Amino acid sequence: MSRSSTAGVAAYHSGAGEIGAFLVGLIAGALTLAAGQTAVAAFRSPLIRIAIALLFAVPAAMAGYHAAFGVAQLGVPAEPWQRAFAPAQLR
Repeated sequence: MSRSSTAGVAAYHSGAGEIGAFLVGLIAGALTLAAGQTAVAAFRSPLIRIAIALLFAVPAAMAGYHAAFGVAQLGVPAEPWQRAFAPAQLR
């Protein structure tokens, strides 16, 4: 789970309501993006830049797979076929 959604869920459970939780998640996401861009700009080493990019890309790829798998569960009855179709929906 990303930091912004974790912050939004925490805000919602602390009583901020739907709009407050959305705003907290939006602000946390913007700050995370700004921190990532600053970190990439600060380092010139390609290896460090790749590591920073992977910190953003791997969780996004996992979330995309699980979202596609959830959609596959709606339309495909057998679990092996759901897992087979989930990566295909990411393309």
